[in-house]
Parts: sequence; structure tokens; C-alpha cells
Amino acid sequence: MNNILSQVAGSSLLLLPEIVLIIGATVVLFGAFFAKKKSGLLAGLSVLTLVITAITLFNVPLNKTGFFGLYKTDGFSLLIKVITLWVGLLVVLLSIDFVDENRYSPAEYFALILYSISGMFLMASANDLLTIFVSLELMAISVYVLVGYFKYTSISPEAAFKYFILGAFSSGFFIFGSSILYGLTGTTRIDLLLQKIPLVTPGLSLFAVIGVVFILVSLGFKIALFPFHQWAPDAYTGAPTPITAFMSVAPKAAALAIFIRIFVSAFGGIRYDWMPALAALSFMTMIWGNFAAIRQQNIKRMLAYSSIAHAGYMSLGIIAATPIAIKAMILYLVAYSFMNIGAFSIVIILSKRDGFGENIDDYRGMAQAHPVLSAIMLVFMLSLAGIPPTLGFFGKFYLFGAAIDSGLYFLVTVALLASAVSLYYYFRVVKVMYLKEHRFEKRIDLSLNERAVVLLTLLGTLFVGIYPTPLFDAILRIFSL
Repeated sequence: MNNILSQVAGSSLLLLPEIVLIIGATVVLFGAFFAKKKSGLLAGLSVLTLVITAITLFNVPLNKTGFFGLYKTDGFSLLIKVITLWVGLLVVLLSIDFVDENRYSPAEYFALILYSISGMFLMASANDLLTIFVSLELMAISVYVLVGYFKYTSISPEAAFKYFILGAFSSGFFIFGSSILYGLTGTTRIDLLLQKIPLVTPGLSLFAVIGVVFILVSLGFKIALFPFHQWAPDAYTGAPTPITAFMSVAPKAAALAIFIRIFVSAFGGIRYDWMPALAALSFMTMIWGNFAAIRQQNIKRMLAYSSIAHAGYMSLGIIAATPIAIKAMILYLVAYSFMNIGAFSIVIILSKRDGFGENIDDYRGMAQAHPVLSAIMLVFMLSLAGIPPTLGFFGKFYLFGAAIDSGLYFLVTVALLASAVSLYYYFRVVKVMYLKEHRFEKRIDLSLNERAVVLLTLLGTLFVGIYPTPLFDAILRIFSL
């Protein structure tokens, strides 16, 4: 008993960032009693929580395991946590005016964002299938509620219900696959699964494959791989726009982290059994995501299908399964966080009062009325399409280059052709802004926090894109810690 208590006490330091997040989220939640309509104060508490979390995060010892091997800190988990913190900070800043304009209670809103980030932190460091499942549900349940947060509209609760039903099925697949693997190997720890799965007797190997397939289906849902993507367009369209931006990056980063933990680490010994299936999913995801985006009239729905396509690109890093490919995938994820949050920030600024700006046709003639904001949106569209010298181009350059080094010539060719298709729907927004007759009469006033988000994402997308070497070197250094 004393040994167990000492092990838990010694491991608690590794969980300090998560503890700070949960305490901060609880304080913000109780803020409903003394600051019911003051979203600025509650957002400030949320930002303070994220800043303190960042400070504690960089003081946690790396390459340590705790809680009897169930939790692990390393450079990879640190990178994923930094990305989710960064996205969380941007979304909190974007949400202040948005929540005020829509007259919903801000306390639960900001608290749920913090609770979901704490789940993502646990996912990034989890070294056990059951630990992953618990942290996955902490994140998912928070996001389900956030998707349906605008409960007095018709579309938001419907989107949340669809997301919840499909999410529950995916969670069932994950736990069922985990139970099969536990029955075969006697463990759910990722490092031990790597050793024991290849030793499964031939007569039982089919069951091991079934367990892997169930987990692949579940994680395919979490990152919106075809054909498990059906939830994404409806959830992205129905959710409050800041939450759509949040969902498009942060949960995807955490899900990719556990995808790598499980498939590259635990299932690395049977890589050639699951790689063809994931390659087929990646191929279909890149094709479907880009072609389905072409016909969309709602910009949030278009960006939802775009997000599906980008999930297909990022899965190339998992298929390649080399250290350089995983690092390139993380770089692409960082690039995606800048350009996608930036694009959504423009949508949020336009739509925060009356929903105007959610349809592509709403941007007609915007370049004449707001040339600076239109030019910024142009930069984000160029980056999402992968046009140099933006960060999106270099993200694809490194990722596709790493995939080529691993011999994935066919998939990279498909990715390049799919990227060419994406030019159509990204430039469709640019065409409406610049080449359509002037019909844009809405006045746009940016608050200080909105200006900060737009500026930060623009600098990251454009200037880091011009000189991406320091960012890539930083990722290499942290990953190697």
C-alpha cells in the first residue's frame, strides 16, 4: 500500500499541467455565480489558466513514466500539448465578443474548452489503451456539449446529437478493440503491446487483426477519415464558429497523437498488416474531402470538407512511420493551426452578430469595402491551398518529401493532385471577394483581442512561411528531448 501511495505521489508532478487546467476550468465554471454575463473576466481567467499551464508544462521532467507506466512525458507529447494550448488561447480570445453578441452564458463555455484541453493533454501522454479511452471521453464529452451550445437554435442541437451518436459508436469500437487485444496479450500498455502482439499464436492472429481494425475505425472517426467523416460537415456547420475553429485543429492534434502512439508504437511490429488499410483510407479521404468541398455554399461546411482532406494529408506521416515523417506531420499540424484558425477568425469577425459571413456569397465585393481584411483572408486561402511562400506550402513540402523518402509515391501523387483540386474552392472565396461586383455593406469593427488573433495567425502563416527553418529546427529539438 505504501509503495502504491509513493508511486502515485511521485507521479503527480507529471500531471501538474492537467491539474492546473482542471482547477482553472472549475474556477471559471463557478464564475457563473459572480460574473454571469462578463465574458471578458471569465475569458481572462481562462487565458491566465492557459498561461500558468504553459509555465508548468515546460517545468515537467521529460522522458519519465508515471502511474505504473500508464502515463509518459516526452518531446512528442510536449509538442502536441503546446499546439493544443496555442489553439485554445486563440479560440478563447476569438470567443469573447462572439459569446457576448449571442447572449449565451460564458462560464460553462470557457470551462468546457479548458476541460476538453485537459483531456487532450492526457491523450498526448497516455501510454495505455484504457487511459487513452478515459482521456478521449473527457475531451469528447466536452466538445459534444460545445457543439450544441447554442441550444435555442435548431441547427446546433441537431449537430451535437449527430456528433454524440456517432462518437458513442466510435468509442464503443475503441473499447471493444482494446478488450480483444487485452484478451490476447494480457496487457493494455502500449510499450508492452509492441512486444506481445507479434508473439500471438497463428491461430489467434485473426483476432489481433480484428482488434486493430476496431481501433483503426475509432481513431478514423476522431480525425475524420473517409468513410468515418460523416459527423464533420454537420458538426462544423452547426457548432458556434469559434468551436468549429477549435474542433478543426485541437481535437485532431490530440487524436493524431494517440494514432501515432498506438499504431507506430504499439502496432509497429505488425505495420505491414495495417498500413494498406490506412493507405486506402488516406487515399479516399484526400479525394472525397477535396471534391466534396467544391459544391459547398456555406464557408464553414467548405472548411469542414477541407479539414477532412487535410486529415488525409497528415495521415501520410503515420503511414510512413519514420521519425522524420512524424516530425514533418507535426510541422504540418502547426502550419494548419495558423492558417485554419486565421481563416475561421475572419468568418467569426463577420458572423458574430447576425450570422452574416457564413455563406461564401456574403463575401461578394468585400475587397472594395475592407481591402486589408480581404488581403489577410487571401493569405489564409493561399496557405490552405499550399501556395508558396506561405507556411502551408512548406508544411506540405516537408510532409510530402518525407512520404516520398518512405516510398509512398502513389499516395503523394494523389495528394498533389488533390491539392490542385483544392485550388478551385479556395480561390472561389478569393474570386467572390475580388472579382464580384460590390455588394458588401456590413461595417466591421475588430476588437483588440480579434486584432491580436488575426495578426498572430497572419504572421505565422506568412512570415514563418517565408523562413520556416527555425520552426522546423525547434520541432526537431523538442521532439528529440
